[in-house]
Amino acid sequence: DYVVKRKGYLDRLPLVLESAFNHYSADAARRLNPLRVLFAAANEVEIESTRKHFAVQADHIYLEVVNTGAEALSRLRNDAMRYDAVLLDFQLAEPSGLHVVRELSVKNTLNTPVVLVCDEADEELARQGLKLGASSSVVKRPGYLYQLPWELEQASARAELQRREAALNASEERNRAILNAIPDMMFLMDPEGVILDYHASRELLIMEPHEFMNKKVSEIVPPEVAEKFDRAFEEVMKTDQPVVLEYELPFPRTRALMKIRWSDATATRSSPSCAMSRRGGQRTSR
Repeated sequence: DYVVKRKGYLDRLPLVLESAFNHYSADAARRLNPLRVLFAAANEVEIESTRKHFAVQADHIYLEVVNTGAEALSRLRNDAMRYDAVLLDFQLAEPSGLHVVRELSVKNTLNTPVVLVCDEADEELARQGLKLGASSSVVKRPGYLYQLPWELEQASARAELQRREAALNASEERNRAILNAIPDMMFLMDPEGVILDYHASRELLIMEPHEFMNKKVSEIVPPEVAEKFDRAFEEVMKTDQPVVLEYELPFPRTRALMKIRWSDATATRSSPSCAMSRRGGQRTSR
């Protein structure tokens, strides 16, 4: 950036310096994350100008060039994980860029984000490519080369976010299936002993959910049992080790013997919670 020495320029100078530093830091952070890009294009002049531009303006992006749609499809079918993104020029030899996107979409192999590059005359075709699953498109207008690195970085970041979300959803489904297969009751509590969530079949519960949800254990169990809970919680916080707590709860016409296992269920010590599971529970009628 620059500042002209006009009246009041000293007042603007700190803001300009801060902005320049932030811009430099962001640019440095970007360059710490190299991207490998499959660049499919046929025009050798444009290929060379793109390479030269990236070498100066985005040297963290590595271009691997193929000249036909067939080559691009072959690479993506056989080694898609090698690339963080695809830069696809519509002016490809057969098959065309649109055909490549359509083929990847139909075969459900559009796992690598695709950024389309097209002439102004091909904008409508580019829009069709977006509908088929391409991440974004760039029209070859003056200065378009400066837009390409940003588009590739954004496409790669979005794809990575989608992969993480998919992995998280799959993990949650697995955990839910495992949890549903466990016959024990489980409860999640905060540091104050408030019950935040539970997992149990209704027939195992000795009271209705509305009677214990978002309430402290001390409001539900007798004082002598609440004291045991407090001591167990303190021990968990000190040792980070599970604590087994066994006690009886008297209820009208029912006595329940429960074994509770406590464990720290959070990633930080500043905001802990505990998970407890009831094992070996039994009821006996009075």
